[in-house]
Amino acid sequence: MKKIILFFAIFLAVQHLSAQDVSSAKARKINELIQVLGSEEQYQSFINVGLENLVAKYGSQLAETDKQILREEAIQLVRTFMENDMKRIYDKYLTEKEIDDLIAFYSSDTGRRFRQIQPMISQEINQVMLTKYLNDFKEIIAARLTSKK
Repeated sequence: MKKIILFFAIFLAVQHLSAQDVSSAKARKINELIQVLGSEEQYQSFINVGLENLVAKYGSQLAETDKQILREEAIQLVRTFMENDMKRIYDKYLTEKEIDDLIAFYSSDTGRRFRQIQPMISQEINQVMLTKYLNDFKEIIAARLTSKK
């Protein structure tokens, strides 16, 4: 009986260590994906636009030390977001294989090019939706809702 309990305890310990290895391997891959995607730079740019707007609006009221504090806090905000939330979200929705595939794609010439032009594509798509389709959509919905009454 003692041998069975010992075997079971060793088995559980090995399984626990294996699960940790898989988890840490996946975490390393998520870190690599984030690096390949340039996520930190993207989110930092996003935050910097907000900071520039704040400085433009309140700049005359802010000392240089205040502006530096804002920049430092923005950097910390992005790092905290990425460490606490972004990695968890990637872990939740992506398998290790999918992460490997994404790393391979975004490391390729095509993936790097797509990452480079993707903001322009998104901006153009949004602009077309807003200018070409949104007004028609509003009119169609208004007409259908009115005719339903």
